Amino acid sequence: MASRFPRTIHDDRRADRRWLISLTIAALVLYTLNLGNAALRDWDEATVAQVAHEIATAPGQTLTWLFPTLQGQPYWNKPPLMHWVIALCFRLFGEQEWVARLPGALCGALTVPALYAIVRELLPRRLEAMLTSLVFLTWLPVVRHGRLAMLDAAIVLLFVIAIGLTLRSRRDLRYSLGLGAVIGGMCLTKGLLGICLGGLLLGFLLWDTPRLLRQPWFWYGIFTGSLPAWAWYAAQVQRYGGDFVRVHGGAQAVDRLVSSVESNGGSVGYYAIELLKYGWPWLLFAIPGMVWAWQNRQFGWGRLLVVCGGGYGLIISLMQTKLPWYIMPLYPILAIAAGVRLADLWQSGHSTGVPIPLTQRYPRGWVWGLLTLTIAMIGVLSLDLVSTLSARPTLLSWHLQVTVLCVAMTFGLAAWRIAQRDAQFIVVLVWGTYVSLMSLVTSEHWLWELNENYPVRPVATVIRDIVPDDRPLLVIDQYPRPSLAYYAQRPIQTVTPEHWHDRWQSETRLCLLAPAKITLKSLKNDPQLTGTIAVSSSGWSVACRN
Repeated sequence: MASRFPRTIHDDRRADRRWLISLTIAALVLYTLNLGNAALRDWDEATVAQVAHEIATAPGQTLTWLFPTLQGQPYWNKPPLMHWVIALCFRLFGEQEWVARLPGALCGALTVPALYAIVRELLPRRLEAMLTSLVFLTWLPVVRHGRLAMLDAAIVLLFVIAIGLTLRSRRDLRYSLGLGAVIGGMCLTKGLLGICLGGLLLGFLLWDTPRLLRQPWFWYGIFTGSLPAWAWYAAQVQRYGGDFVRVHGGAQAVDRLVSSVESNGGSVGYYAIELLKYGWPWLLFAIPGMVWAWQNRQFGWGRLLVVCGGGYGLIISLMQTKLPWYIMPLYPILAIAAGVRLADLWQSGHSTGVPIPLTQRYPRGWVWGLLTLTIAMIGVLSLDLVSTLSARPTLLSWHLQVTVLCVAMTFGLAAWRIAQRDAQFIVVLVWGTYVSLMSLVTSEHWLWELNENYPVRPVATVIRDIVPDDRPLLVIDQYPRPSLAYYAQRPIQTVTPEHWHDRWQSETRLCLLAPAKITLKSLKNDPQLTGTIAVSSSGWSVACRN
């Protein structure tokens, strides 16, 4: 016979522990599966791995861990917190792709239970925390970027922890010490972004609990906790002087706000388009959730979402430099908004697990949105089937066929459930999206940007086998490939196809890496060519001159 007494606090904590353990296991599986089945991506991944490599292999007396380098030159782009962690992993497990990505993947996975914990602090019911964590766990861009050797998964985890400490600081000033440490950690991960995110949290307190900002002990905790970050910055200024300030604080921080750095620009709606491209299906519920947060701004959860979500979205939209991963700290806020909205739908559609009639239909836009996505997935599968039947190359590998089929079935069944006014559509979306993501990450296609250019690992093998270490190396390409320099473990200068010939004629003791058809045609009869032109199976060749 069931007990008539209400559940105790102990029972609630036991249920929370079960959910935290389950969410952590599910996230670890999704984030760490097949981390090493794809090469490191250009720019951020390759750069982070190279800096970590130089920290891991440098003698201790050189203080490279404190003053990081890139190809032997001072590295002032980003602070080294994640580089330190990756370097430690290199020392422990060896230098491989999965090792470079492991710290970021662990940060991404741990963000899921951390988000559960802060929503439990923010809202009274467990349902909102459960659904928020499940939304965040099954959001495609969150999972993809969380699996990369980049800094974004760490900054998102620290931001979520900082939100939790901010909420706790309203009741206990001792948590401000931890808040200061986490803000310092964000500053040691992405510099100015840490100050921006910390400022948003202080803006939330100014609106929600202004008395806290008048407490000297709160500011003492913030300052004391962030001292390690200030110490690192002071060490850089003491060693490098104004050069560090101009590059790290100017070119890599302030300049990104007011100008388009390295031609990475875009319109004010750049990130809205990013959400429209990759935010499904949870964007359908996050947008009305944000609207609902504004309508409930008299409560703490509404104020948090308005300040952090609206404030950060406004900042990155007005920034002149636009990169897709700048949006990552917005996803925990959108996940909370979606979780709150979905919890309301679940609660109104269920009474002790038994469906009850609803007085109002779900928005038809949800049905049509999911049906449109379903038709798009079926169209892709149909085109692939036609290609197979006509003996032409298929568009999708079998891994992608399974993934697309899972997505089509998930969205189609969820649309039908929504049309039936059945809150079980939430279960369908969560489970189907998780299975689809599992199918995606088990293939090599989860990092689809690698298909935009030639594979670097075979070319790097040619460089290591043929090019002498004491010769400068030029590569003919439109853009630099930091991943090529990382895998070859040597500096590489990039020269465009229009200008390489002048460099070749004017410099001595030079080696040139280029597509074989360019090198063979232009240098076959060059009297200054050393030996023969080495052509690799990858279609690239190396030529050296005296």
